Amino acid sequence: MITLLLLLLVANVTLAEQQDISPSTTKRTSVSVGFTKALDVGMAQVATSDKWQQIFESLGIPFNVPKCSSKFGSSFPSNPFPSSKTQLNICYEEPAQVWASIFKGAGDLLVEVLNKQYSINLKANHLILNTTELGYFDSMKAGVDSGLCDICTSNIIKTQTRAEQVNMNCPYGSSSLAFLRSELDPSRFNTSKELNNTDAIIVVYGGTYFETVARTMFPAAKLILEPGGYDATYGYIKDKRAHATIADAVDLSYWLKNNKNQCTNCYIRFFGDPYEYGSVTTKLYDSEGTKNGYSMLMLLLLVLFCLFNI
Repeated sequence: MITLLLLLLVANVTLAEQQDISPSTTKRTSVSVGFTKALDVGMAQVATSDKWQQIFESLGIPFNVPKCSSKFGSSFPSNPFPSSKTQLNICYEEPAQVWASIFKGAGDLLVEVLNKQYSINLKANHLILNTTELGYFDSMKAGVDSGLCDICTSNIIKTQTRAEQVNMNCPYGSSSLAFLRSELDPSRFNTSKELNNTDAIIVVYGGTYFETVARTMFPAAKLILEPGGYDATYGYIKDKRAHATIADAVDLSYWLKNNKNQCTNCYIRFFGDPYEYGSVTTKLYDSEGTKNGYSMLMLLLLVLFCLFNI
């Protein structure tokens, strides 16, 4: 049985009791098309707000917050939240350094936007997903598909494959690829081109976008998939068990800045194209949402039939 292990995150970001959750048996909270639309528009407002920009600036993140495309719209649907809905379940993996403020801040601001729009009083309920069993993205997908999570506010990088599996909200940030070079064999593998070598050892967080990058751009290298998260991959760098790790440029820069005394001659190199990242919700809608969509389609067909038979 596939199991998601979760830790409840309280307001001061301390961890509470661990819970075992099975996506195959967890009772889903009904997710209507209107519910998804409300979160889409809400996250679009969050990502383009002054408060969100201030969070990035306060953390010293040098990348621009991307502007949302028009597909997310600016008009909220009618209130999709039943009176029994008292909290919004906001999920992400164990945050690495700088991302804790971003993941939590995105969820808190979303709740603020929704409460103001609908004159309701939702509370932000933060949940930590343990990704060691399923890997990073599959854990996020299982979280929203099971109904355990209303939204995952992790910095999920948008790809076509992922967009086919989950509903990707308005991107709330952008960054670039980079590799962090350890002190192992310092005279070798100093560029991204040189890392594509049968003697090179690369460690990445399993199930992330960076695993795909490593397999695609460095097929000759020995690849280590670490299920324990980004902090676990840094252990390979500090202990000189790998030549490099590939991750987000912000993540790597922040880690190296705070660990330079343990990795004196380590350095970072940027490569590849910039990318956008943001939160996700489920693409699985309840029967009411499906029924409403079907009814509207039938109504449209009926109108067209009448017009062409007058």
